[in-house]
Formats: sequence, structure tokens, C-alpha cells
Amino acid sequence: MKVEYNLSTMKSRKNPYGGKFQKSSIMCISDDVIDSSKKIVEEAEISYQNGTTIIAAFTTLGSVAFTYNFTESVRTQISKQTLDLEVIKVEVLQATQRTADTVALIDAARLELERQVASIDGARLDLQREIALFSALNETKRTDIDDQRRKDDNRRKFLKAQGELIPVVNIKCTAEKYHSRLTKLTCSFKNTGTHRIIISPVEFNLADSINQRVVEQGVASVENAVSNTLPVSAEGSNTYDFYLSEIGERLKNQAYRVRLKVQTDPVVVDKLREISKGYISKKDLVSLPIQYYTWDVNMK
Repeated sequence: MKVEYNLSTMKSRKNPYGGKFQKSSIMCISDDVIDSSKKIVEEAEISYQNGTTIIAAFTTLGSVAFTYNFTESVRTQISKQTLDLEVIKVEVLQATQRTADTVALIDAARLELERQVASIDGARLDLQREIALFSALNETKRTDIDDQRRKDDNRRKFLKAQGELIPVVNIKCTAEKYHSRLTKLTCSFKNTGTHRIIISPVEFNLADSINQRVVEQGVASVENAVSNTLPVSAEGSNTYDFYLSEIGERLKNQAYRVRLKVQTDPVVVDKLREISKGYISKKDLVSLPIQYYTWDVNMK
């Protein structure tokens, strides 16, 4: 299109479509509008015909203005609602973003919680393993302590039994001379130990009561050299007949000497040896159950 047009030089023609689109219309006008329009026409001294035309024009213009104002009002409301919708849309987007951020924070917190729970479970399992190990060590140690205590108790018990193997006996001997070559030596015994004992004479000698020296070949023979078996707390005696030789008969200061072997019952010793393996050595059991006593009786 051109910027300007000269209408005087243009060839004008009647609108060929004017008659085709003409239609009658009815406009409702209130009495106040008509009265106001008539008053304006009368004051302007305009003819009735022209006044009617002006009133119609005013009415049309009013209708158009109303339509325009109504349209603008509707458009304004639509624009306002559109803006409101945009604001709501922005708020929805912001709320959606905040929700997404919140969900992300919740997911992160959940992951952190799961990590902490896993860490706690791991720590709990480690603690359970340590407790189990500690319990096992304690059980092992307790078992070792119990075993050691049992061994100590057994050792004390066997040591006590070992000590009780030592035979304890009270011995008293007296001598009575029947003639120059025969002297009867009577020994009485009392078992004050814990087990049955066996008393056996193992050696008979004649000694000088002054210097305590043994006279060689001073004893020719001894009769009744038998053993005595005594239960616990029992008493017994035996008389040994000393027959002197000529050498012994000539000795003025005579002292009759008997060496006694006191032995704990071998059955008890064997039983203790069997049950005390690992606690008492065989070497310790060899000498314990046997004691030797030497008894001298002087003749005045």
C-alpha cells in the first residue's frame, strides 16, 4: 500500500454489495435517552427530522460506545484473568519446583538415613561379633581357670593323700634277760596314721651302750622276727629273742638295737599311684610310704 492516496483523482463507484447486506434492526432505547436527546435537539433549534436522525445517531453512538466499553471491559477482565492465570501458573511452577526440591531433600534424607541405618547395622554386627569373640574368650578362659582350679584341687588332694601315706607309729621297746645269752626284746606298736601299716624287723644288733658302737658278730641269732600288720588306730606287739654269741656275752654294757621298717599298705600306695598320674611323680611315691625306726634298749 501507498503512504497517501488522492481521492479526487480516484474513480469512485457505488458499493456493489451495499444493498445486499442492508437489513432492518430494532434497537431498544429507554425513555430517558429519548427525552434527553429531544431536549438537546430543541435547544439547538434543529428540525424534527434532523433531530430524529441525530437522536438515532446518538443512540447508535451510545450503543457502539456501550459495545466498545463492554468489549474493553471483557477484554480487560480476560487480560486480568490471563495475568492471574499466568501468576497461578508461575506459582504452580514454583510450587512444583519447591515440591521437587522437597522430594529431593526427602530422598537425600532417606538415603542418608538408610546409610546411617546400614552403618548402625554394621556396627551392631561388629559389636555382636566382638561380644561373641569376647564370650568365647571368656568361656575359654573360664574353662582354663576351671581346669586349673580342678588341677590345683586335685593336686592339693593328692598332696594331702601323699602326706597321709607316711606311716606314723608309736613304738616302745623293753628288754628282759633270761640268761647270759638269751634276751627277750618286746616292742609294742600303735598305728596313729591314716592307713594300715606293716611293721617288719630288718636288722638286729648288739651295741656298746657307752660309745654306741655296734659289736660285730655280737648276735648269734634272732627268733620270732616276724612282721606285724596294724589297721588304723590299732595296737600290737612282738617279742624278739636275741641269742648272743660268745663275743656278745662278754660285753658288759649291752644295748640291744632293732631296726624296724614301717610301711604303708602297698594296696593303698598302688591305688594312689594310679589315680595321681600327672600330679605326683613316681619318684615321690617311692620313699613316702616307708619309714625306718631304730630302737635301742640298754641293759644295766
